Amino acid sequence: MSALAAVCSGAVAAPATHAVNHLPMPAWAFGAIALAVGLLLLVFTWLFRHTAAVMIDGPAAHHGGRGHEAPGAAGEGGPR
Repeated sequence: MSALAAVCSGAVAAPATHAVNHLPMPAWAFGAIALAVGLLLLVFTWLFRHTAAVMIDGPAAHHGGRGHEAPGAAGEGGPR
C-alpha cells in the first residue's frame, strides 16, 4: 500500500496528544472588550463631530459670529 493510500485510509495513527491553546479569558470577554472599544471610538468621534466645519469656516461662524444664525436671532425677522 502506498503512503497516500495509508494516510487516506486512516491506517497511520494520529499523534497521541494534540496541542491545546487555552484562552487567557472566557470567550464572551473578547466580545465585551470589542464592544467597549467600539463604543469608546464612537464617543471619541462624536466629541469631535463639528471640528472640520469649524476649521473650514472659522470659529466666528460657529461661535456667535455672523455665520449660520437661526432666523429671529440678532434682530433678523421672525416671531416676537
